[in-house]
Amino acid sequence: MAPLNHPIIAARHLFPYELVDVSHAERNAAAARNATLRVYPRGGHNGILAWNRAAYGEDVTGFLRG
Repeated sequence: MAPLNHPIIAARHLFPYELVDVSHAERNAAAARNATLRVYPRGGHNGILAWNRAAYGEDVTGFLRG
C-alpha cells in the first residue's frame, strides 16, 4: 500500500466489533504519514457517534482547524 501524504483522521470504537478488528484501523493509521487515530471505548459501527458525541465532535473540530 502506498503511503498517504495528506492528513487523515480515523475514528474507531474499541470493542466489540463484529466485522473488522481494531488492529485494522491501527495498521491503516501506521501506514499513513500524518494520521490521527482515536479509538473510542463505547459504541458500535452504528452507535459510535451516539455514545461518543462530545469527544467525536472535539476530534473532528481539532482536525479541521489543523
